[in-house]
Amino acid sequence: RLGASNLILQDIVITNVNRGVTISNAANITLDGIEVRQAGDRAFEITGGARGIQLLRSVAHGGGTGVALERATNVTVRNCVFWQHSTYAAWLGTGLSGGVLENSILGSTNNNALLVSYATTNGTALDYNGLYTGPFSRVGENRISGGRAENLAAWQALSGGDAHSLPGDPLMADPGQYDYH
Repeated sequence: RLGASNLILQDIVITNVNRGVTISNAANITLDGIEVRQAGDRAFEITGGARGIQLLRSVAHGGGTGVALERATNVTVRNCVFWQHSTYAAWLGTGLSGGVLENSILGSTNNNALLVSYATTNGTALDYNGLYTGPFSRVGENRISGGRAENLAAWQALSGGDAHSLPGDPLMADPGQYDYH
């Protein structure tokens, strides 16, 4: 919601929409246990001067982009699953400050999909994530330099992040049936 503050949204499932949840020009919003399935464009979008936003224990499954962050301050993305996106699991734009993307699973085996795409990390910490790619997807890219990373080691060198992250299939119970245990 535009301009909202001090809200908690919890335990909601959203399906087959163009954009799942957009937060713009808002402060102190917590999204906890939100699941967005098959968002055509973006499952979660945090932008436009948003600050103090927490995305916790949430899932973005399928669709275009899992989470897009741009022009936002102090955004925490923790304990989330971004699964089988056709474009990006996480898209980091410009104007980010003091963000965290950690303890989350980012995975896609879709052709030409990227787990993380960034213009600048600008103080956004990426670490302790599980990163899973198929033979035709990549771990990440730097949109400014044009550098791309095919695997975790190359991603760590390119981004300077995910020092404690792990590659490989997270072996979830049945993500095709939305069971991420």
